[in-house]
Amino acid sequence: MFLYSVYGTIDDFGHGDGTYLSIKESSTFRNGIIFIDDEIVAPVWNEDNSPSKSYPIVNLKTWEIVHEFNRDSGLIFRGDYANEPDIFYDVDTTYLKGNAIKFVYSENKRDYDEISGISNYTTIHKYAYSIDTNTYDIVFEGKIE
Repeated sequence: MFLYSVYGTIDDFGHGDGTYLSIKESSTFRNGIIFIDDEIVAPVWNEDNSPSKSYPIVNLKTWEIVHEFNRDSGLIFRGDYANEPDIFYDVDTTYLKGNAIKFVYSENKRDYDEISGISNYTTIHKYAYSIDTNTYDIVFEGKIE
């Protein structure tokens, strides 16, 4: 189930150890939330969210982060052209499919036209991760054809 309205009453979530992750209306949840069950939610990510941010799974009843995905936990943006100049990655979309959160991102190439001064962006490939909503295991699914 998707909720695409802004959930603006969420300000901070505790890690359970006395520290907090600040989540403001204009950042993590501004594109809506994915309900994993009655209490557990995840943000809907799209091109407005930076791939360098952590991706939290949050318990709304206890106001705590259940799990947080980032580079250390395996959420690494990689592609066929990762080491080439002018390549960058964008979050494409995030959605719930069965018992998994599908996390899709695109590999893009930036071309700069020196005459017009305009940068053009071309999507080369799209890739996906799958996050199991029961175990929070993350699996790189690879390139989407």
